[in-house]
Amino acid sequence: MEPDPRLLKFAKTEFKKACQSFARTRSPTAFVLEDVARSLGWMLAQQLIPESAIYEELRQACVQNHLAEIDSSTAINACIRRGLEQGRKLPPPNVAASENLTNIINQRSAAVACTLRWRATRKDHYRDYMRAYMRWRRAKRRMAG
Repeated sequence: MEPDPRLLKFAKTEFKKACQSFARTRSPTAFVLEDVARSLGWMLAQQLIPESAIYEELRQACVQNHLAEIDSSTAINACIRRGLEQGRKLPPPNVAASENLTNIINQRSAAVACTLRWRATRKDHYRDYMRAYMRWRRAKRRMAG
């Protein structure tokens, strides 16, 4: 049986995001590595991403964030294995039942646009406030001097 293409695309992007965010972690620990592996375990259970690819990407992320210098490779592999075993028991996200991914992306874009509009209005309010405040200070100086 062929996996759902939307679920496959979702799994690949989440896999890439998880590995990249772990690679950028400033103070990595084995617990964080295990959590990342646990979050990827459902992908392995659904056979969306091969186990060798998960191990390879997480090892590269450990080298990038210098966890490989702290822990041995056997400890890193053990953390990944434990996390994947726990993550295999987790159910996959229900992408098909929820809105499709394009609607989710559009909603995020709308939220970003709303945030930018809010910031622009805040900037306008701040500018108006500062203008009134500076007028008041100039008037006060004139009265004092």
